[in-house]
Amino acid sequence: MGKIPTRLTIVVIDSDLEMHDINVVYVSGNSFKPTGRHFFRENSRTKVIELSKAEILRAVQFKYSNLPGGGRARVQVWMQ
Repeated sequence: MGKIPTRLTIVVIDSDLEMHDINVVYVSGNSFKPTGRHFFRENSRTKVIELSKAEILRAVQFKYSNLPGGGRARVQVWMQ
């Protein structure tokens, strides 16, 4: 069985993006919302986000929008 992640990094590639909300959902039903709104330039990332619990993750949910004049951004989650 793999290691339970305790940290995340959000990476944005292919275009600029405005992140409105991040919600980390655990299998237990608990959730954690790191600080709110972020503006990403193409090929940028957040600092490491320390998770509130060392629990198995169910999902990482995003609310975001591509910025006008840009292409379609892709979002990756790197777990540590």
